[in-house]
Amino acid sequence: MTSAKKRRGRASKQERAERRGAHPERFAPSRRPDHLHPRYELGFVPIRLTRELRQLEGVDIMLEGVRDGCLQSWELGRKGTHISSRFVTDEGLEDTLTSPNPDDDDYDSLVQAHILRLAKIMGRA
Repeated sequence: MTSAKKRRGRASKQERAERRGAHPERFAPSRRPDHLHPRYELGFVPIRLTRELRQLEGVDIMLEGVRDGCLQSWELGRKGTHISSRFVTDEGLEDTLTSPNPDDDDYDSLVQAHILRLAKIMGRA
């Protein structure tokens, strides 16, 4: 005989698994594999924020902006093989900054540049 608490836990675990299966998330690799041809695409594909990325000061600033409500969302990602950063302000303005170099994996500089652009948009720079 199974307790009610265990049945609820198993049911909610099953629901989460079904939701993940219904809408599979697509993530780009945080580092460009060497075998990929350098290309630029219009579509933005987010990456997972690794522990290494979360330790960057700029990433912390952008995530704090989301927590404080200044930003609706912020993501790091790729457009093809180019690294990219995208945010949406609390007023609904969307902005994306993409590195012109397909071999660039310097997310720290990209995020710092995007913070400066955000400051200009908000009139603080």
